Amino acid sequence: MFKTLKINAILVIAILVSLSFFSCDGRYRRLQTNSEIFAESDFKSDLKKQIHFVPKQPVIIETDTILANGFNVKINYHSLNDDYSQSKTAYPNDKDKTTYYSNFEAAISVYKNNEYCNEFILNKSFFHDFESPLFLEKAIMQYVWVDFTCSTNQTLRLNTTFNIPDTEIYKDFIIEISNLGAINIRRNNFSANTI
Repeated sequence: MFKTLKINAILVIAILVSLSFFSCDGRYRRLQTNSEIFAESDFKSDLKKQIHFVPKQPVIIETDTILANGFNVKINYHSLNDDYSQSKTAYPNDKDKTTYYSNFEAAISVYKNNEYCNEFILNKSFFHDFESPLFLEKAIMQYVWVDFTCSTNQTLRLNTTFNIPDTEIYKDFIIEISNLGAINIRRNNFSANTI
């Protein structure tokens, strides 16, 4: 009986001694000031980083346009919540700025003389045959608008623009929808600002 009590006492003492050694973590800091503790920590490098999201709030733009040629087009242009393009900038004062730009898409419904013509989602993947994957990865769809001056009785014309944020690199596209619902896409301009 005394033998088990002696073993239990030794175990309890060993546990208490090990706990006292493990609980000493950080005692050397008790005499340091807060600024000294902060100076030796890794949090200092985190303060040099800036993260921004553009736009800060979700964006939804809805348009419903009726043209004199009988076309009716409904466009729901909106930002995507979990789909971003990233831009990183380093500044001379050692601050890193990372900006996440929301990608956009447009849900488009087209009617001709009140009869269904076509419905589709216009986003980056719609243009994979027309642009390099590198450009589409970095670019943001800026606008989608109805070009009523170039639309005819047989064709509705939409325009869209893609831009790589913080650059002058952009691409314009023409989307033509026939009165039968066929979609034709082509580049609008060939600028020198390409990737």
